[in-house]
Amino acid sequence: MANLPETPQWEEGIYQIEVSDPVLGGPDGISNRQAKQLASRTSYLRQKVEKSGTDLAAHIAAADPHTQYAPKASPTFTGTPTAPTPANSDNSKKLATTEFVAKALAALAGSAPETLDTLKELADALGNDPNFATTVLNKLAEKLAKDQNGADIPDPALFVKKPWFRGSGKDGGCYRFIECFRVVKNPNRRRRICHFAMGKSSSHSNFE
Repeated sequence: MANLPETPQWEEGIYQIEVSDPVLGGPDGISNRQAKQLASRTSYLRQKVEKSGTDLAAHIAAADPHTQYAPKASPTFTGTPTAPTPANSDNSKKLATTEFVAKALAALAGSAPETLDTLKELADALGNDPNFATTVLNKLAEKLAKDQNGADIPDPALFVKKPWFRGSGKDGGCYRFIECFRVVKNPNRRRRICHFAMGKSSSHSNFE
């Protein structure tokens, strides 16, 4: 007695033995046709199950079994990926969306005028001086102190040669005339050397 040969293939249908069919055995006998078809189906399914088990094991062992998807490490996205926008004060490792960056830049610029709302414009305004604060402090240190009453003037001889101005006769917020003085040898006296009034000028040599 022998076994029916099995072919691992899917049989689309199972033959129905008719009442008129003769009883005929053997591998291709009509009496064994149904059993042979069912055996082929069973062999086909068994082959698929065994292969799926092997594929599943390989899938589990693979470092990146889904190559059609972006990897978790350093992914490269295509299309238009989106993400939730963190709060303005967020300082975590969350994704910084374009909306988050735009808000941060707006907060940095604040209400600065348009001509000073970029780092380039600020640098130009400061003369591209990386030590601007120190430069300003050094310049301020060169200023004369009011409480010294001129005692800290670096070059008194040169200073007395330079005229100084005083506006007087203020009327309705405007000066009616301006007087120009020069310091003379006596520190308590000064010489008025010119007088501007209503657009006209005149020289004087009197003392005050």
